Order: sequence, then structure tokens, then C-alpha cells
Amino acid sequence: MASLTYRGTDLSAYGLIVTRHDIPMNHGADSVQLQDRSFAGDSKILPKTISLDIVISAADAATLTSRIDSIKRLLNTQIDEELILDALNDRYWLARFSQLSGVFLSADVFKGTLDFICFDPFAYAVAPSSDATAIANAVADNAVIFTGGNALIRPVYTILSDAIRVGTNVILHSDNTDEEIEWTGNLANGTVLVFDTALWVVKKNTVEDMATVDGQFPTLVQDTTNLILTAGFTGTLTVTWRNRYC
Repeated sequence: MASLTYRGTDLSAYGLIVTRHDIPMNHGADSVQLQDRSFAGDSKILPKTISLDIVISAADAATLTSRIDSIKRLLNTQIDEELILDALNDRYWLARFSQLSGVFLSADVFKGTLDFICFDPFAYAVAPSSDATAIANAVADNAVIFTGGNALIRPVYTILSDAIRVGTNVILHSDNTDEEIEWTGNLANGTVLVFDTALWVVKKNTVEDMATVDGQFPTLVQDTTNLILTAGFTGTLTVTWRNRYC
């Protein structure tokens, strides 16, 4: 028996327990049918439906009705919210309420199914990870990042420059995926340059600076050692991320 937390509220406070959870991993592909066979492109990761068997209990019928009303009030949102299951409490999903259905087994016990849909099908580590590396060589240096999870990770790379560089080509290259991003511009002592691989944006001192960006934002490979090669700056490279799960 376990509970769940949604929108920061532990639903066990309303007498809800989860008796079974189903968290599928779904892939799909578009295909073209010929006479004797079909062809498909690369598979896509589809939205995930999380289906939970639940029981809600109370001391009496009035309290049970009040608890169900409170749960419905909490679920009644039209946006993605964080969902955490006690059985997998190291991660959360960005989940949207889909359906609550069931039957009253007695005046003080309700048994049913609670469904959520995750349009982003991945779960994210509750605890973020961070690694800071001193970059001393502007010609070629590197940072070593150790990851977990079981799906590709989209980190944020933050560079804190410790020197003046005019017209420099700042490069971040993943030795694991061969993805490389390059930004060209001027750096001062104290300039902060941010590469956000989830939002596909580069910011210089909090202002978007995309005019000279070229290449691919480097992702991190899950559950392995990642080598990020650097060039064009000295200072500190801080990588922050959340491990992702299918």
C-alpha cells in the first residue's frame, strides 16, 4: 500500500492509498503500407498514461464525501503538475489529471481508478544534480560528468568566464554523442554564458544571445560517464541536470 503526492499535497491526508500502479512505456511509428509489406520511420515516444488503482476510506460517510470532494478540488487543474508515487519517490512526472472513476464499497470506503496523462512521458529526478569543473586551457579542456537514469538527459551548461576574450569561439562538444554547440562573441571577466539544451537557447548575462550560435546542443547519455570537451574560454563550467527515466 502506498500513496501519491500531486501538486505538492500527499493524498494520504485524505485517506487515499494506491493499491496498484501501471506506468507503461509506449512507442509508435507512422507507416506506409505497400502491397506485401509496410515501411515505418523512426519510432516516437508517445504520451504516457499513468493508471492507479486506489482506495479512499474514512470513519464515516460524511467524512468520506468530504475527502473525495477535497481530492477532486486538488485534481481539478488544466495544466501539468508534479506527480510523485511513494513506490518511486526518487522521481516525478509532469502529469495532468485525466479521470477518476469507481464505486462505493460501503458508506465509508470508495474503490476506483485514478488516471493521469503525461504529454512529456519522461520522469525526472526529484533531486537535481550539478557538477562544476575548472577550465584552465582555452585551447582544449574537458569536464567529466557522471549520470544516472535510463533516458537521454538535457542539461544546462553555465560558463563563468575568468578572462577577457574578444571574438572567441566557445565550443562545447560531447564525446559520447558527437553533438557540438558553438557560440562566437566577446567574454569579459565575470561574463556568464548559459547553454540550455531543453529550451534550445543561449543566454549571455541573462539575455538571449543566439545570433552566432551554430550546431547541436549536447545532451548527456544516461547512466554513464560523459566527457564534455571545451574550447574558447577559461573559468568554470557548471553542468546541472535531472536524471530522466522512461
